[in-house]
Amino acid sequence: MKDGKKVVLHVEDEPSIKEVYKIILEKEGFIILSASNLKEGWLTYQKNFLIIDAILLDGNLPDGKSISLVRQIREFGFVGKIIANSGEDKTNDELISAGCNIAFQKPTLFFDLIKILK
Repeated sequence: MKDGKKVVLHVEDEPSIKEVYKIILEKEGFIILSASNLKEGWLTYQKNFLIIDAILLDGNLPDGKSISLVRQIREFGFVGKIIANSGEDKTNDELISAGCNIAFQKPTLFFDLIKILK
């Protein structure tokens, strides 16, 4: 938490989706750290792990499935919420098994997401 606001790492490759999430979540009082792929997500997490409260990620990214990132982050000791957002039911099940708290089917209902993050 930074300045009383929760910090969310958002890992998403689609620029328009990333921007919509950023606008909505910042309007709700969150600070958003963005990454576009697994490598960037891991590097951003490592640099900011002390202030990250939650992680929101796309289930499938250009450099692979997010399952590997979820496992890395959990092995590193992150105990906060990890929320996945994928268009595939099978991927969502795999993400839960890897350590996600919740996996949403796309499209996401922002009302539900905000309740979970708060």
